Amino acid sequence: LEFEQAQLCKEKLDALEKYAAKSTVVSNQLTNIDVYSVSMDAEFGYVNYLQVIEGAIVQSYTVEIKKKLEEEPQDFLHIAIPEIRSLFGSTS
Repeated sequence: LEFEQAQLCKEKLDALEKYAAKSTVVSNQLTNIDVYSVSMDAEFGYVNYLQVIEGAIVQSYTVEIKKKLEEEPQDFLHIAIPEIRSLFGSTS
């Protein structure tokens, strides 16, 4: 009976390891990273955020910002990054 229980535990552990390997998007050596991107259309700028912990994406978020003038992409990053870091309590 103990052998069957040990085999069941081993199968569960193998399944968890396979799941973890599939959900890793970058090296798990990179322990805590915030990734930002920006895209723009005629009316809005969009700042996208990914929180990566131990190689896996654990949080994502997008901020939509209405254009006022001829802002550059970096202008939207300057606006959105502090807001996003505060919202998610980022320590990266």
